[in-house]
Amino acid sequence: MRLITTSSIFFRRIYFLLIVPALFLAPTTGQGQISDAKLWTGLKLEYAFSKKLEAACEIEQRFDNNISEFDRLLLEPSISYKINKKWGLEASYRAWARQSLEHNYDFRQRGNLDISFKKKHKSFDVKLTTGLQYGFPDVNQDYSNYSTDLVSRNSIRVGYDIFGSRFSPDLKYELFTKIAKGQLLNYQWRVTAATSYYINESVSLKFFYALEHEYNLDEPYNSHIYGVGLNYKL
Repeated sequence: MRLITTSSIFFRRIYFLLIVPALFLAPTTGQGQISDAKLWTGLKLEYAFSKKLEAACEIEQRFDNNISEFDRLLLEPSISYKINKKWGLEASYRAWARQSLEHNYDFRQRGNLDISFKKKHKSFDVKLTTGLQYGFPDVNQDYSNYSTDLVSRNSIRVGYDIFGSRFSPDLKYELFTKIAKGQLLNYQWRVTAATSYYINESVSLKFFYALEHEYNLDEPYNSHIYGVGLNYKL
């Protein structure tokens, strides 16, 4: 009789959780795909009120068109609450100024509400997150036929804590689904490889690369996103 250990069961579950999202990648190829390279740079401030309650505010500047043009500047405050060691809630609000195709600047805003489950095993941790994103309509535009306000975002993230190292790499897969008129439409996935570098207890740097693929849209994009951010704990 073969002995099945707790560790082997845990890693089998991780394997299953990684394979299932990958199945969504199969039907995403299409014609007329446009590619672009983007750069995201940001600063994130964090403050812990207690062991369970934490607030943060992130400022980010983005460039597109092969990193040659300004895309948008955004501000995103958020608040998170740890229900227990595994479950957590987070609410955030994002406002940004975006450059349009006519090189004008539009103001947009949205809200997010997420619930997450996190499981640790030795140096690994797996985090599952599901949430809703709502884009607030612009009062200056006609949104009578607008159907992209509400989006479901689901992700799986696997992190690894390298013992004795300042680096902490992670891999994340995220699926975006529009909710409109009683229908669900998958239209984008994003795979992100990142690493954090801890300078001290308060300051850390994050570097990442993301491949973002759109489909089921009139003009789908493939985006290669390069990013760097500074995190500071107050």
